[in-house]
Amino acid sequence: MLRRSYRRRLIKDELLVKCNHQHWRVITLPLSCTLLVLAAPVVIAATVLDRPWGRVLFGLAVVVGPVLWVWRALAPLARWYTESFAVTSRRVLFREGIVRRRYHQIDLVGVTNPELERSGWDLLFGTGTLHLSGDRLMRQVPRVARIERLITQLAANQTKDFMELSRLLKSMGYSKLTTK
Repeated sequence: MLRRSYRRRLIKDELLVKCNHQHWRVITLPLSCTLLVLAAPVVIAATVLDRPWGRVLFGLAVVVGPVLWVWRALAPLARWYTESFAVTSRRVLFREGIVRRRYHQIDLVGVTNPELERSGWDLLFGTGTLHLSGDRLMRQVPRVARIERLITQLAANQTKDFMELSRLLKSMGYSKLTTK
């Protein structure tokens, strides 16, 4: 589905090379919160429901749990699902929003030197942040070093024709190239 939404935005002689969401570790905390909200009433019912304060605790878990889930988990999960990026042979596209989709783009001609920033956790998971031209950031990008090399190669080869560019991409390991 992700590839299909970007395929519609391609222009003539443009290849869709890579599309992706942020790394899955972005949603580990919201998913943990979801499991906690689902498991808390079950654990309370199985262990302390027969005590006088057990019913109060159960009621709190049933009432406060979903409120906490909406507050702490739903927004990050929705943000992760709706924010994505795609690298084409000519530009980098960004998509965000569920009801009102917004697309931003950066032409690769304007990307002179993408900067790669990685923390210790990023090194562990193979993620990182790419600073592109202007104020556009790609945060928590999975396999960020490979994406950075791809963007650098595509930016350097903007003058090549369509066939040469597709051969270059295939030699880099990108075989699922999509055209309009």
